[in-house]
Amino acid sequence: MSWFNRKKKYKSNNSFDLLIINDNARTLQESLGISKERYENIADICRNMYNKHDKTSDILLYALKEMKHINEVTYAVMLISKYTENNRQKNENSLFDFLKNLGENE
Repeated sequence: MSWFNRKKKYKSNNSFDLLIINDNARTLQESLGISKERYENIADICRNMYNKHDKTSDILLYALKEMKHINEVTYAVMLISKYTENNRQKNENSLFDFLKNLGENE
């Protein structure tokens, strides 16, 4: 058996239940019961891990170790997804602008 043909398997006994704390909340973090202080802390953790690691899987791995509840995990994953998507779009725009400007400099 080759090491490269191995696939990781999910554990079949994992169950995660999101707990909606406040159905009438105006923001997602409030509905998940995440206080403003904790939301800011989670955002700092996610930003720090985003700046520290290149791979999204590493960002998630290390950021999620700091979460205390599935609701925090959910919010952190959404923030990290937003950071990576924004960075991808920024890089695509930079390449587009670079290519666009090539013809103008002649």
